[in-house]
Amino acid sequence: MVYEHFATNEKLGALYSVFDISKVVLKGDSHLESFLHNWNHAITGWKEPVPDHVLEEFFLKQVEKSACLRVEVERYNRQQEGHADKSFRFLHQSVERYLERSRKEKNRDQMAKA
Repeated sequence: MVYEHFATNEKLGALYSVFDISKVVLKGDSHLESFLHNWNHAITGWKEPVPDHVLEEFFLKQVEKSACLRVEVERYNRQQEGHADKSFRFLHQSVERYLERSRKEKNRDQMAKA
């Protein structure tokens, strides 16, 4: 019922979803967590799934802006098509791993100061 209330246009299907993710922008490394949250929110609940290669192109365009993810993006770029590290999944997991490491480091630093 809530989903139906906020529905926009059933005819657009996956094209509307691609439009939604095209508006999710990384505004700098300090906003990486909010970028990932907004991205995940934008792809949740789509009526038609968007192929990974489409997600990969949009996601890559954003994470290439990140200095913190430079090594992961370089690794992605070195791989041949079809390699597991040249995929949307690899890029998405790289962001998640970076954020998890950052949280742990912040927690450690706070505990050391206490």
